[in-house]
Amino acid sequence: MTTATIAGREAHEVHSARLNHLQTLEAESISILREAVAEFARPVMLYSIGKDSSVMLRLAQKSFFPGKIPFPLLHVDTTWKFKAMYELRDRVARESGMELIIHRNPRFAGAFLNLGIVYHQQKKYADAIGALKTAVQLDPRALGSQL
Repeated sequence: MTTATIAGREAHEVHSARLNHLQTLEAESISILREAVAEFARPVMLYSIGKDSSVMLRLAQKSFFPGKIPFPLLHVDTTWKFKAMYELRDRVARESGMELIIHRNPRFAGAFLNLGIVYHQQKKYADAIGALKTAVQLDPRALGSQL
């Protein structure tokens, strides 16, 4: 047996062991999701549009296939995402057939600060001043890091 053949076999064994480990983790995750649905009256899945949320959504799809996922997605919107991210969020929810709950904290000064900065960049100065005033009313320290 050549060295290359031995190395190839060892690589295959490592790959098989890793695959089995990943399959075990996936099975445990599916079990946890199913248990959560069985135990709680109104479960939701937090969805931040990121890679971890995408993996969790895929696990939920596998957990309840071929049926519908029995809980909604909850996105806590900080208003700091790019427009394309919001479009992706909406498309993913639509394509997966899931209800999407979006929560925005109307008293989050950071959102108004961000909005003011965007308005300023767009040269919408009156809107920028209004948003920044709201940010300061909600949190007098809101502009501290921007000055």
